[in-house]
Amino acid sequence: MIRKITIIKIKKILLFLITFLLIFKINLFAYYEDEYLKNFKKLILNNDIEKIKNILENDYFILIRKDYNGFTPVMWAIMYNKIDVLKIMSDYFISLNLRDDNNLTPLHWASKLNNFNALKLLVNFYDINSIDNFGNTPLHYACMNQNLIITNYLLSKGASPYITNISNLSPIDLAKNNKKLSQLFYKYYKNKIRNIQDIQLIELIASNLNQQRYIDNSKEIYEINIEKIEKIEKIEDKSVYVNLVSFIKDKNKNETKHEIPLNLRLKISVSKEEVFLDDLNLENFLYDPVLNYYTTDDNNLFFYTFFLDNLYKINLNIIDFKVIDNNVEKIESINLNEIKRNLLIILGKNIVM
Repeated sequence: MIRKITIIKIKKILLFLITFLLIFKINLFAYYEDEYLKNFKKLILNNDIEKIKNILENDYFILIRKDYNGFTPVMWAIMYNKIDVLKIMSDYFISLNLRDDNNLTPLHWASKLNNFNALKLLVNFYDINSIDNFGNTPLHYACMNQNLIITNYLLSKGASPYITNISNLSPIDLAKNNKKLSQLFYKYYKNKIRNIQDIQLIELIASNLNQQRYIDNSKEIYEINIEKIEKIEKIEDKSVYVNLVSFIKDKNKNETKHEIPLNLRLKISVSKEEVFLDDLNLENFLYDPVLNYYTTDDNNLFFYTFFLDNLYKINLNIIDFKVIDNNVEKIESINLNEIKRNLLIILGKNIVM
């Protein structure tokens, strides 16, 4: 009888321990962490560049191994501000998936840990608008931390202030209760609008259209490159010279390249609306997460977009579009209207991104 009671008690104790371990996810091997990984961590903390190089040359997969906290060597380098070590590690970033269990990239971590030096390095390797399992971008974490320097830097690099997380909060929403952050967003947007109205297209187009390819209905591939941009005195009358490159693939997937110079003149208008969105007739409008509500044809892009609870109406209009080439055979198969629509949509997104 006593033996049975003892066995029951032991079973209860074991059940309690198992439940405890499952609930709190205690790692039984926390205190027996991989010695190899421990030694590598010491090298990072000591900034021992040469030994780190040697290890990575033979086993760069160590960068994806995690300690009992779930942290990788890349995260250690960010935490302890070992930028020289991070630079060595960056040679292997393209080959490895360095997201953590919550899908945060090293860029997320740099923003989350307020490490500006690491962030400036990592922004070259990761999508600046990448989201984690919580829907947060690096800009979300910068706003949560109320870090003006990182917020300003991410905005200057093209981080979108409009992406909402699983709580339906955008970086702008997170900034509203902080006066300095709100002013930063407003200043950023005003500068953005002013640049668009002045049509500083050399930066606008070069940063967005260079090396971008489009596929039209004939399944030919096109690439838009900047050839020349000429400024004209009037704000609403600027000339843009764009070099359209046509790539035609044969059965063997060999590409034949044709260059087709184009001349565009654009007119852009921006106005703040005093009405509510519900008062607008949006029956013929499409929805886009960046542009919000828009409509387009071959020569116009017209859309409503929000910023800091204000509604703006923006219109982009191609008022002149010429092919500076008399070789009709070269361009007859190209869907120029498709090219124009793509060009307008990318320009429109650049205004609000």
